Amino acid sequence: MYYYVGLNRALEQFIRLLSNEDEEEVDLRAISQVQEVELHQKLLDLMLNKEITTLNFDNVDSVIHEISEQIVEKFFDGIIEVSKNGD
Repeated sequence: MYYYVGLNRALEQFIRLLSNEDEEEVDLRAISQVQEVELHQKLLDLMLNKEITTLNFDNVDSVIHEISEQIVEKFFDGIIEVSKNGD
């Protein structure tokens, strides 16, 4: 739940920062590098690796679903592994 809220806020900030004033959409293919915020560069790289080409307020939920695939499962697997090893 918390990762969703965090990603949602970060992606909405990404849109506000990088979209044109008259548009609320970002063409990710047109951006090569994001200088302002390091997190935005990581999000850009992640979205491009998942072949997401457009980001807007309407598709934020589906983008979060795409880029967070298996995050929860990996987290729980890590917890189980730590509990088994006692570390």
